[in-house]
Amino acid sequence: GMKDVYAEAEKAMLAINPKPARFYEIVADGLSERFRYTEALPLYKQALEANPEHWTAYRGQGLAAMNFGDDELGKKSLETALDKDPLRNNLQTVNLLTLLDSYKNFERVKTEDGRWNLLVHKSEAAVMKDLYLEHLNTNWEALIKKWDFTPDTPITVEAFNRHEDFEVRTVGITGLPALGACFGHLITLDSPSARPPGTYNWASTLRHEMDHVFQLQISNGQIPRWLAEGSSSYEEKRTSPEYERHLEDQLYMHYWADDIPPVRKFNEWFQDGSKVMFAYYLGNVMCEFIDTKLGGVSKIRAMIEAFGKKMTPPEVFRLCLQMEPEDFDKQFRDYVKNERINELRMVPEISEDRTDQLYFRYEDGEATIDDLVTLALAYTQQGSRFDAETFLGLAKKAGAEGKKGHAGSTYWYCKAMLARTDTDLKAAERGKVSRECFEKAIGLGLEDYKTYLMMAQAAQGERNIPMVIHWLKEASHAYPQSAQPYAYLYQIYQQTGENELAVEMAEKWMSVDENNLDVRMWLIQNVYDPGRNWTKMADMARQAINVAPLDVRTHRYRAFALRKLKRYDEAVQSFEFVRRLATGSTPEEAEQAEVDALCDIAATWMQAGENEKCKKALDEAKALDPDNERVKTIQEELDGAAEEEEEGF
Repeated sequence: GMKDVYAEAEKAMLAINPKPARFYEIVADGLSERFRYTEALPLYKQALEANPEHWTAYRGQGLAAMNFGDDELGKKSLETALDKDPLRNNLQTVNLLTLLDSYKNFERVKTEDGRWNLLVHKSEAAVMKDLYLEHLNTNWEALIKKWDFTPDTPITVEAFNRHEDFEVRTVGITGLPALGACFGHLITLDSPSARPPGTYNWASTLRHEMDHVFQLQISNGQIPRWLAEGSSSYEEKRTSPEYERHLEDQLYMHYWADDIPPVRKFNEWFQDGSKVMFAYYLGNVMCEFIDTKLGGVSKIRAMIEAFGKKMTPPEVFRLCLQMEPEDFDKQFRDYVKNERINELRMVPEISEDRTDQLYFRYEDGEATIDDLVTLALAYTQQGSRFDAETFLGLAKKAGAEGKKGHAGSTYWYCKAMLARTDTDLKAAERGKVSRECFEKAIGLGLEDYKTYLMMAQAAQGERNIPMVIHWLKEASHAYPQSAQPYAYLYQIYQQTGENELAVEMAEKWMSVDENNLDVRMWLIQNVYDPGRNWTKMADMARQAINVAPLDVRTHRYRAFALRKLKRYDEAVQSFEFVRRLATGSTPEEAEQAEVDALCDIAATWMQAGENEKCKKALDEAKALDPDNERVKTIQEELDGAAEEEEEGF
């Protein structure tokens, strides 16, 4: 195969030039671009052995070493490159070297099993070091099982508390909108401090990137982007339902606009900034389709391996799924229609192609009443008022005004949308006319998520709370995965004092929103803790830790719930995080917080019947505050338990 071709090329090259540094460098650069750093690095070494003054190879070696996770070789090589070849080592090299100098502010952990090489900023290390390792090990076991593959180690994981540092580490310059990146043996990501609490889920990002480690190593870096991002996004959903990104509304619009890309061209969408977020979501739906309908995750595994063997997409689809890519496209579209958007109630966007088809039909005198209102809808959506009004006039003549179903509901929907932007009407009049038209449209059968939200807004303006609730419920039925109706209903029920309904809405909202911290804390503090629902409290605190691991409350609530559930080891671990996060406005307050945490650890061990461990925690608390009342109380209980044991003996 390719190795033979390379061996022949090398032999021919050596016959002309016994020290072909540039030859080795070109091959190494090509491998590096394909994420194949394990093969690239020995070739850079050969290039520099052939000519130690071949300065451009130092930069290539430095970048490859950095992306492989070897920052020592990376730093040494980049320093040489900058020193000896300053003109070609511009911004990227300087940025990386500046960042590497700041590594003295980070803590590095190399695990004894040789699996992880972890870098965490000192300001976060007390908590994040252990949390990262716990999640990494859990992910490792789960993904080995999923992919039936054990990656080459060590895996380097570097977490940056400033987003700019993550950007520089990943691409050498700032301006990268991502949260994490993976190079096969290296993961870089934003740590919790890089983003405001309640806006970023570090745990789902880590799982996403860990899935890439497996894909990149199985495929030797050759996996196409759509399959890589699709698989990692689907893995998030498989791990925890609240991790899923919800873009079902966009899926609906793309489907009805006949704008779901053929799988052969799907990779191009990842190069288009306006489509890339949806492309991640669509890739996840594609992988879900392969998993649930075409034979399971093992089929995705086979595809990744086949791409690694340089097969073309048609060859991969034939070998792994026994179908042509075009057959896959058709079956996937059917899956989207019948299983992914079938519940949604929305007005579809009419594509330009469909508009043209309908217009030609109208010109040929063959347009039905449904065609006329659909043309009116297309022009309304395109902002072409004159054309929209023309076709509404024609539809009216054909009897659309009172016709139940598509014709009548679409007719009045268009009238409502046009009224909203009618400059001939005063603002108040616009609202009134559009609402009356919406009501007629709904009466004739319109079902539309956005219309329901607009009706809720109108009712809100009139302070008609029962109608606001009515329309928000309609909206939540029209698009069950949308957080917006649940968020509004939660706020309303809180104001009206209907606590059970507020709880129901808060839980539904959190099931589709992985990042919200405030509502999770509200559920923990006001519902699960007083209601003694320890299982829900432990799980919601886990979700809160995934977005705010440096907020001591998240660990404290999880610890209390775990203790109630008699999961003592985990409870102690959570109380240990509380201890490490102990702070106060004075040194005395900080010490008191640490003593409290030690008392909680002691009490937990006592409940577990682990008296030796209880005594150890108490001794630590006593050393800090010998006269603490709580320490004395626990000590008395411990002494009492010891006496009982002796009597029993």
